Amino acid sequence: MLNSECSSRGESEAGGYFKLDEGSGHFDCIKRIKVNKGFRVRMFPMSSKTNFEVEILECCDRTKSPLPAFVRNLEVYISKENEIEVKIDAKSAPLVIQWWRVCGGILDGNTGKMIGPDHASGYPENQTCIWNITVQNGYMMSFTLNVDDYNGKNNCSLDYIQVEEWKNEETISKDRICSGILTLKLNKSLRIIFQSDNDPATGLSFNASWISKCGENFYADNGELASPDIPVDFNSQVQCNWTISVSPGHTIVLNYTFPKTSNEEAGCMSYVQVKEADSNASKILCKSSKFAVHKSSFHTLHIFFMYEPGMNYTRFYAKWHSEAQRHKDKERLCQMHSSLLLMFMSFRFVNYYVRFIGRDKKKNLTALSPKIESQLYKEKLHLV
Repeated sequence: MLNSECSSRGESEAGGYFKLDEGSGHFDCIKRIKVNKGFRVRMFPMSSKTNFEVEILECCDRTKSPLPAFVRNLEVYISKENEIEVKIDAKSAPLVIQWWRVCGGILDGNTGKMIGPDHASGYPENQTCIWNITVQNGYMMSFTLNVDDYNGKNNCSLDYIQVEEWKNEETISKDRICSGILTLKLNKSLRIIFQSDNDPATGLSFNASWISKCGENFYADNGELASPDIPVDFNSQVQCNWTISVSPGHTIVLNYTFPKTSNEEAGCMSYVQVKEADSNASKILCKSSKFAVHKSSFHTLHIFFMYEPGMNYTRFYAKWHSEAQRHKDKERLCQMHSSLLLMFMSFRFVNYYVRFIGRDKKKNLTALSPKIESQLYKEKLHLV
């Protein structure tokens, strides 16, 4: 049997508590908690009894038959929405549930949406909310933030949203926005900070969405890339697409490691391949415990990685650098130039030999002619 409401105590917009007193008989109680849009509910039950569970339903729509959550004694529960329904079993009495309105938190998942506090539905003055979105290693996130300024007079010195890219607790960049749309593409983690002032006449509303995919387009002469760490869910497929583009006239030298697992046979695996940008030729990369090398023929290279559920997962890591391209046509041209130069030098040498050295030998031969004729005459007489 259900009682309409639990006994509430000391409640306000920011929080409160309610309880189910001992001696309520066989009556359960249901309590609905609703906070401002963009906020969530943080709650935990307290009881002298330990063998009980409190049932929690998000958004209070039992007609859709959503799966409820169950919280035990002194367990903290943070809602996903701004409204929940709490059902307490009479057998757990006496019991007290304390709750607070909270803002911010850690946003999980490669894809998601969030709705921030809305001035139209009211939000506290001098409120600071911080959300953290973590990008999994090897993933690239596309992030979009929409901000509406209600009075159009906000110059970001009043209520504002600040978006920070950070890595290893170090802020890389900051963007402050109080109206409009902000789009980012990054492979770092993201921190969203909402700050309200003490003027109730000013305000804004905002929402954000993001999607993370494995892979990235690189435009650099050197760098590194990697597939994600071991997937949390081995029943999910992982696909990564990278494109590396270096300076024109250069090729790519890719040093990669792709180790095989202990119970895996040696050989090439079919879910990692590289493809030349200007041709249909592709190559399967073999697993190796040491760094292996792949050299491209052009200045752009596509790399595809895929993990299928049930396969042995191995993290793929690679680093690359560019080197000047050596064209076969250029080599043939250089050989032709060398041959022509050699022919030209040979011609000059022959011409020089004929004109100068050959002339001197002819003079010497002419000077010796009388002596040679006299000698031949004497030999002729001797023979006679």
